[in-house]
Amino acid sequence: ASEHYQHSLLLNKGLVPWKQLLDQSRKNTQLAEVHHRHSLLRKCLCSWLQTAGESLAAKEALAAELHRRILLRRSLHSWLKCKDYIAVLEERAQRFYRARLLRRTLLALLDLCTQERLAQWDRERLAQQHSHRM
Repeated sequence: ASEHYQHSLLLNKGLVPWKQLLDQSRKNTQLAEVHHRHSLLRKCLCSWLQTAGESLAAKEALAAELHRRILLRRSLHSWLKCKDYIAVLEERAQRFYRARLLRRTLLALLDLCTQERLAQWDRERLAQQHSHRM
């Protein structure tokens, strides 16, 4: 009986709890390793996400700056074309004005010459009439 008691005592109080403790310890170690891997992976992914976000923000800033420069170049080119077009229109208007002024001046001069010629003819006619009377 004493041997049986020692054997059951060793089995119930010594070996089985010790095996259970070792098994629980193994499970805890595996759980700790899994937790450590997951936290390490989370840290890596978080830093990668932050780096990727910063990189994307920098690329978007560069794209916005490039777009702004392209728009600025286009608007400047459009203003230059508009300035050239206005210069051409002003030159055409100046030529038109000069031509119209010259035409009006020449027509006025023609009217004056015609009136003077008519007046001269009238004076000559009067002079001939006067000379024929005498």
